[in-house]
Amino acid sequence: MACQKVPHLCGGTLFDLLLETRKPRRKARNKLDGGSDNLSIADLYKGFTYIITGERPDSLAGSTLEKCVSDYKQCKSSKGCYVPFTAVAERSAFDSACKRKDPAVLERTAGVIETYLNLEKCEWLVRALIEVMLKDETVDKRTPIAAGYDDYMPVEDLPRAKKIVLLPFLVSVIHYVVKNCPDCESGRATFEAWYSQAGKRAEWKFREDNHLGDSIKGMNVVTDFEMPDRAQVEAEEECSAESAWQKGKNDPVEAEVIEETSKNSKVNGQGITIIHNQTNIEHDESQTFHIEGGTVTFNL
Repeated sequence: MACQKVPHLCGGTLFDLLLETRKPRRKARNKLDGGSDNLSIADLYKGFTYIITGERPDSLAGSTLEKCVSDYKQCKSSKGCYVPFTAVAERSAFDSACKRKDPAVLERTAGVIETYLNLEKCEWLVRALIEVMLKDETVDKRTPIAAGYDDYMPVEDLPRAKKIVLLPFLVSVIHYVVKNCPDCESGRATFEAWYSQAGKRAEWKFREDNHLGDSIKGMNVVTDFEMPDRAQVEAEEECSAESAWQKGKNDPVEAEVIEETSKNSKVNGQGITIIHNQTNIEHDESQTFHIEGGTVTFNL
């Protein structure tokens, strides 16, 4: 059942906000002279799916695609083979990639932003998305959203952020939507509140009296694409893992003794006594283990 609350952030409403942030299209005469400007609704939709699936949908075309994109934009239907990001496998793969901070996701998103979006409008896009998340009753306000590459803030704190880096922020919001609500039908009431048409067959247009994003003020949105160096990130992760391993080698090992042998038990002529208790065993690289009251050396 469609969500009747307004606003509601789902795949359809996110796509609509991206459309409102598109670069200005060339006039019809210029397009005839130089071909397509590649900024149609279907073109941006292909870019949207590319961010999520990692597959270039350049071969997609035709009336079936146009109908699918139109229905998704108007929050009518998420069905069909042209809505791959609602599939369980695609959603799971994208979720995993975002959780492990796969640089490829950032790179794909940066390419789509650079190709389709007007950077001068992106500040509005960020403010609009924050306002929608704050007002959407279905969004847990404790949900962490990226304000920078390594800086996450709960939704409720985002309005107080002095700086938001567009690229990781947008990836984080897309991740939230794909994980929680990739459909479009649940946003139909929001679409009808945001858009209007002059007649039954007229184009739907964003309402001029829609002041979405105006409540978020005093925020600097960084739109450059300077991403963390992939090799440096991998080296830092490897160094961190090595440090954790070295630290673990010198940590006390907790041991529990659960059986006591007979006093007559012998190993190499020596008696063995096992005590029922729990103790800490400290060890170092010399393979010597220090136990309270004595020292034991193991050949590992």
